[in-house]
Amino acid sequence: MSRSVRVPRFLHELHGDQTTRFDLVLTYLVAIGTAFLIVLRPGTRPVATLWWEIAIVAIIGGDLAGGAVANFTTGTDRYYSARPKLRLVFLALHVLHPLILYFIIGGPPEVWIAIPLFALVSAFVVNGLPRELQPTVAAVLTVAGIMICFSWFVIAPPALWFGPLFLVKLVLGFSVRRAIPETGS
Repeated sequence: MSRSVRVPRFLHELHGDQTTRFDLVLTYLVAIGTAFLIVLRPGTRPVATLWWEIAIVAIIGGDLAGGAVANFTTGTDRYYSARPKLRLVFLALHVLHPLILYFIIGGPPEVWIAIPLFALVSAFVVNGLPRELQPTVAAVLTVAGIMICFSWFVIAPPALWFGPLFLVKLVLGFSVRRAIPETGS
């Protein structure tokens, strides 16, 4: 079992105040790996020609992928379980991701409105349910959201990763309050 480590204050919103080395390593491997895939893989890189646009898309992709992992960790769950209002603020701030991506990647605006709206409404609904119902309802809504992504919309290849990562991070990962094991080092 991985030992607990104290998380620097400026990273509490990402990992909580205490997590494990294992969780940190996995979170950052996935975040960095996803960002590199977005930059290096033809088809996933935005058509943008400006380096800063590609960098912003890679950072958002890395944030969503790393957050999808971090939101399943005990450290993050414990932190937000103790701060239910901050949990709602965190969810609400995620309207920025699709807005920024829309301006950089482009494409039909309904993709950048409908998918995030479905994900955010789903996350708020799951968050408001009793704890025992949350995992199953979150799974149903995540699967439904992924099906909506790929059956109702034509999404340009540079944006294909967005919907599934957004849904996993917010609906399946963040909105579910999991049983929190006792702390131990």
